[in-house]
Order: sequence, then structure tokens, then C-alpha cells
Amino acid sequence: MEDISLRSACLCHVDAHSFCLVGSFRVGRGGTSPIWIRCVACSPPGFPVPVFGLIVGCHGIALKAADGNAPNLTDLTALLDRGPSFLLAFCIYLVAVAGGLVLLVVPGIYVAVRYALFGHILATRPASALEALRGAAALSHGRWWTVCGFVLMALLLNLAGAALLGVGLVITFPVTLLATSSLYLSLQRSMQSPSGRPA
Repeated sequence: MEDISLRSACLCHVDAHSFCLVGSFRVGRGGTSPIWIRCVACSPPGFPVPVFGLIVGCHGIALKAADGNAPNLTDLTALLDRGPSFLLAFCIYLVAVAGGLVLLVVPGIYVAVRYALFGHILATRPASALEALRGAAALSHGRWWTVCGFVLMALLLNLAGAALLGVGLVITFPVTLLATSSLYLSLQRSMQSPSGRPA
């Protein structure tokens, strides 16, 4: 399996609603010379940057619910300041997955699963984009197939919801977000437990 890791990233604001991402990725196998990929991605004009803070809030609400606590409406806007970190992490994630898919598909799938829980990291604690991605990678280490099963389930359910003129996403998105939040809490507790071992 290829090892794909981010070495550097820079988010450049073009104006109040647009940005460009410049990233550098290292791809290689053990004992072989790595391949360096440098990518540039730009958002379309009028891109709603602040909405990413609300997405982090949705992750926070799902985590509270999955942990047996009662979330409230104010939780939706409680993490707005982490929106820029989520935006940068999301862009890095997309570029890394796209770069991996170009490399015979399998590396892209591996990266998509390995870093899938970065949003939950940001909803749990303040972190930079790179810290969130590294935290997600640490959670999935040794548990890749477990995370893969949840990611695949979420993908299939949301595709089914989108197929119903998008209306089904009103149901499937909260359900899959709750499921992945439950997985995140389980993995986190497993890491914190002295006897916890990767499944």
C-alpha cells in the first residue's frame, strides 16, 4: 500500500469569498523513491466560506447526541471559529484523495478512509487543518477496515438519499453523521484505554 502524506499546504484568500489551495504531497512505498505531487485548487466565485463553521457545528451536535447528551441549537454556531481550519483540511483532503485516485485508484481510497474523521477532530478540540488530518490518521491506524466499512456505508446511504431528488439526504445525512460520530467516540475511547488495541 502506498504511503501518502502531506508535507505542506497554503490557503490563499483571493477575496472575501474565494481562495486558492497550494499543496505538496509525498507518495511512495517503503524502500522506493517517493513521488512528489504539487496541486493547486481554486474555489469558484461567491464560495460560501462561513458555512464550514456550521458544518463543524453539525459534527459537534452529532458527537453530543452519540455520547448520550442533549445538544441544543446554539451548538450549531458554537464552533464557527473553526470553520477556516475545516475548510483548509477539507480542501487538502479532496486534493489528496484526487491525487491518490490518479495513482491507480487504490491510493485514493486508502487516503479517503485514513483521513475521513478530520471533521470530528475539529469538533472535539481546537486544531489546525494539519493537526486535524494527522489526528484522523492516528485514529484510523490499525483500524482502517473498520473505518472503511463506516465510510462505505455512509457513502452508499447518502448516494441513495441523493438519488431521491436530494430529499433523502434530509434523513440519510444525519443518520450517517451520527453513525460516524459513534465510531469516532469508540475509536477515541479505544485509544485512551490502557488495554485498548486496534481492531
